[in-house]
Amino acid sequence: MCTHLNVLSYPSPFSPERLTLQVDYLLQQGWTAAIEHSDTAYIGSDYWDLWNMPLFGSDKLNQVLSELNACQQAYPDHHVRLVGFDARQQTVGMVMLVK
Repeated sequence: MCTHLNVLSYPSPFSPERLTLQVDYLLQQGWTAAIEHSDTAYIGSDYWDLWNMPLFGSDKLNQVLSELNACQQAYPDHHVRLVGFDARQQTVGMVMLVK
């Protein structure tokens, strides 16, 4: 049974500290981080491009933050989102719009 639920449908922009906490939460859950980007105006689109490969087995906070930063620099006009894949349940544990 889920003891808590984080719903961030329209959050205020993430401060670097808040983003770090969210990425840390994703890693603490044991989820695989993947970074995606899209140039469409509609962020609810089903089609997002994958930035590099998902970070399989990575538990390094700085690695995920560095990849997020690299994606944002490479695609400054795109939306960027972070996805946490839960391999145990074979589902998405978290999706978060970063930019």
